[in-house]
Amino acid sequence: MVKNLEKTIHFFLYSCIFLIPFFFLPFSFEFLEFNKIYLFLFFVLISFLLWLLKCALNKELRFKKVPFSIFLFLFLIFAILSAIFSVDKNFSLFGFYGRFSNGLISLLLLVLFYFLLINNFKKENTIFILDLLLISSFFVILISALSVSGIFQKFFKFQILSPVGSFESFSIFLTFILVLLTSLLLTQKSKIKIILYSILFVLSFAFLLLIDFKFSFLLQILSFSFFLIFAILSKIFRENINKLLLPIFLIFLSFFFLFYNPIPRKFQVLREQILPQKISWQVSFGGATENIKSIFLGSGIGTFFYDFLKFKPGELNKTALWLIRFDRASSHLAEILGTMGFFGFLSYLTFLGSFFLVSFLILYKKPEFFIFFLPFLTLFLAQIFYYQNFVLAFSFWLFLSLLVLNFEKISERKISFEKIPELGLIFNSLSILIFVFFIFIFYFAIKFYLADHYYLKAVRSQDVKEQVSLLERTVKLNPFFSQYKIDFARANLSRALAEIQKPIDQQDSNLISNSVSTAINYLKGAKFEGGIEIKGATEISPNWVVGWENLGIVYREIIPLTGGQSVDWAIKSFERAEKLEPKNPIFKTEIGKLYFAKRDLDKAEEKFKNAIESKEDYLDAKIQLALISEQRGNLEEAQKKLEELVSNYPFSVEANFQLGRIYFNQEKIDQAISSFERATLLMPNHSNSLYFLGLCYEKKGEKEKALEYFKKVLELNPGNEVVLSKIRELEK
Repeated sequence: MVKNLEKTIHFFLYSCIFLIPFFFLPFSFEFLEFNKIYLFLFFVLISFLLWLLKCALNKELRFKKVPFSIFLFLFLIFAILSAIFSVDKNFSLFGFYGRFSNGLISLLLLVLFYFLLINNFKKENTIFILDLLLISSFFVILISALSVSGIFQKFFKFQILSPVGSFESFSIFLTFILVLLTSLLLTQKSKIKIILYSILFVLSFAFLLLIDFKFSFLLQILSFSFFLIFAILSKIFRENINKLLLPIFLIFLSFFFLFYNPIPRKFQVLREQILPQKISWQVSFGGATENIKSIFLGSGIGTFFYDFLKFKPGELNKTALWLIRFDRASSHLAEILGTMGFFGFLSYLTFLGSFFLVSFLILYKKPEFFIFFLPFLTLFLAQIFYYQNFVLAFSFWLFLSLLVLNFEKISERKISFEKIPELGLIFNSLSILIFVFFIFIFYFAIKFYLADHYYLKAVRSQDVKEQVSLLERTVKLNPFFSQYKIDFARANLSRALAEIQKPIDQQDSNLISNSVSTAINYLKGAKFEGGIEIKGATEISPNWVVGWENLGIVYREIIPLTGGQSVDWAIKSFERAEKLEPKNPIFKTEIGKLYFAKRDLDKAEEKFKNAIESKEDYLDAKIQLALISEQRGNLEEAQKKLEELVSNYPFSVEANFQLGRIYFNQEKIDQAISSFERATLLMPNHSNSLYFLGLCYEKKGEKEKALEYFKKVLELNPGNEVVLSKIRELEK
């Protein structure tokens, strides 16, 4: 029985090692990390339950005492505390939506995986594990090749870059595999394995050239340089010194490709937008020093999105990246600093430092240990200059386990339940509790997976009614993800706005009212009679700017329905969003527009100027300042500002339209026509410009031409009473 249990545990752990790098499923919205973590969760938890059962049957608890375990334990404690005191507990627990590997659950699963490996495998198993990983990496390369060639999308009807993630993360993974293959080629004696390793080596390097991620070549230079220094000092290859020509050749090759890539740009792959290193550390330092709690525990594991939005430097608004809301640093170490504070950061470095110290001592005595150490060093160096996704994190903890399995004289702690029956009773009771707890985890995991499946169907649907129905199922199955509730609110708002566009006699007022109420309730939260409560997105994630942004949008869009009452609600929502993302000029401009609607021109002007201070070339705010001049009666000043804007931003539809409207109001009809025509040239279906062109030609007495434009507007806005009235008037 015990032997069968051991074989089953090995099967699940081997399956993880083989499947995780290339596993994905098309049944969820996020089809890579989401599915990898689900597979990992089920396999690791089942393996742990089987290990507990094995201990119960053996009537003893055995586990290995690793020298640096206390530092790993401290790191976990700080991770848990940072999640408890996080600015967003949901994201800290589950990970940021779309990037689930940075949450506490993923970290705990990885540590549990490490624990299971070192307590269920022996040194003799490690080479088989390496081969299993290399076979898996072959499938990663195969799927990536099919993706790049377009074959994958043709047959499977959906797009994937690489099973690892972005091409850059795939490049880091390949570098790690390349270092591992080099280590094996230098020590391998089997000719068949040398041939197979060489084929995989060539494929890996070819893909590295295609991706051309410069840091991967730098990573190779650093890893192989360390290896050369170690090899020379340890004299490990003294009898066959020419073996060192391979890493030397790779260093020269990497230096060459670091500065030049012979592959034409048209054959290179899509680039990932990565936050610059300097800004990553700036943001993380801001997150780690925001308050006393942050100094110790950061903003909370998995909450880099909060740090970025709050502390991103203004200089980023001068770049093409200004609209991107980064949810990850470009350095895993920087992210730990910002999200887990100095205690989390130092505990992680202490944990790794103690591990490296033990490893160096073993390397000194047993140089062949480099086969496992060098790939692990590569993964650690990658954490300095790149973020960590699930495959990279999985590889890191896997090799940490393999290194431990190759440590000499690791002591084992044994607790016999036969000698102390009371401990056996406590252990069995705890095992039953853990089993029941895992059943609950599996139950909710299945519900959450179904929720994401319905979410995927909703995102793909083109019908608003169907979207609302699918998203309603989604939020019922998983009421903890604020992203689902935000999209449910958006769908309801879209449904209400679509209904409002219909002629008044065809509108369903109940549908409009219910859709708007639902949108607000799922963003703001609501309580009803009978104890029924809806937790809104802004309640679940009060420090996530997207919830407040969407609540502000809903209130803004329903201003005509509320007779202007929702203006103040919209202002408060956008102000909360602005507090969370202070460098975003969009929120300042939106608040300014709302004050404009209230005829509070001084406050509106102040917000528009603040927006321009945040981003000096922000066109929308500049247009609004011109409109304030118009509102104050300074038409010449407004005209001058808009003429300057059109000169500087000739492709702006709004600037051309507003200038045309100013001309029209001053009876400069020909100039107005020129401006409106430029706007329609840029956007042929710009209803406002087409409508004003109709008014212009009506003023000029060209009724047929005016009718032509009004009818175009009606095609774009069926049932519009104002346009219908104009058409009827001109047709008399």
